[in-house]
Amino acid sequence: MNILVLVNLKINIHNNKMSNKRVLSEIQYITIFKEKMVEFLEELMEQITNEPFLYLMRVFINDKIPASWVIGRFMKDCLKYEKYLKERNDEVFIKSNFLYGNYVDQVGKEELSRFRIFWTDEERYLSKQAKQAIWEWVDLFLKLGKDYYNAYGAVEGWEFDLQEEIKNIKI
Repeated sequence: MNILVLVNLKINIHNNKMSNKRVLSEIQYITIFKEKMVEFLEELMEQITNEPFLYLMRVFINDKIPASWVIGRFMKDCLKYEKYLKERNDEVFIKSNFLYGNYVDQVGKEELSRFRIFWTDEERYLSKQAKQAIWEWVDLFLKLGKDYYNAYGAVEGWEFDLQEEIKNIKI
């Protein structure tokens, strides 16, 4: 799906019935989020070729874990960084441990540290245009996650208090 279509989807995806627009069901949020995460990883694999860990992440997300875990984990681990992500603060990817501390056990320290290299080495990996596309994907995931959280709360098994998490951010 074209990134511009995704941006339009994210803008229109959630409004309450008071404004004569519909709220997605929990399962719709979960399904859309997982599908878009897989599409994102496929697009990233086109940008960063020959990186097996991206393929493994795609298989893991698409085939190995429940769909609700994809959005649940994103919400718990990433929504608290919304302010920094919306500001396009590269420090979140370069210096913060939010990705690295939370996913190192599943993905591996070496593989995750390579993402820092991908982000900073524009000549070999991610151009400014590719980074902009990633930021747009991040916007979509934030929108879906925040809208789900506002409508339904945390996903079962991934409970958290967003306001408390925001207070405890360390970058």
